[in-house]
Amino acid sequence: MKQHIINTDNDPRINDGYSIKEHKKSGSITWDPSKVKLYLDEWQCDNQKVITGYELYEKLSDLVVLNENVLNYLLENQELIPDTWKRNSDKEPLQIFFWGTIYHNKGGDLVRYLKWSSSQKKWKSVYTWLEFQLFRESPAAVLTTK
Repeated sequence: MKQHIINTDNDPRINDGYSIKEHKKSGSITWDPSKVKLYLDEWQCDNQKVITGYELYEKLSDLVVLNENVLNYLLENQELIPDTWKRNSDKEPLQIFFWGTIYHNKGGDLVRYLKWSSSQKKWKSVYTWLEFQLFRESPAAVLTTK
């Protein structure tokens, strides 16, 4: 079986009008979805509470969050993405966030996530503002072990 090595230390790709605010590096990792946890903060799971991207980002500071290099690698090798990432246990579509790279443009700070497009039958990448609220369908991709 082919090993998929992803260098998270490479410089991220930048779209016109964007800059990198932060890019957390964690060396080269061998892709193994069993070593990736889809992390939800307790506030995301409680319908009575609200958490913004900025607040969640701070709470994730002690975890090894995956960055845009992993997201891009998975987009280029979509067969590596587990089917379980498409929907949560309530059958709601998931948005898998890659908090290791934070972007900035004239409108503010952004983060990217993976989202399954059932109409196109493929994974897509989307940006969202850190000021937006995040709920239980928006887990962070967190590395548990290398």
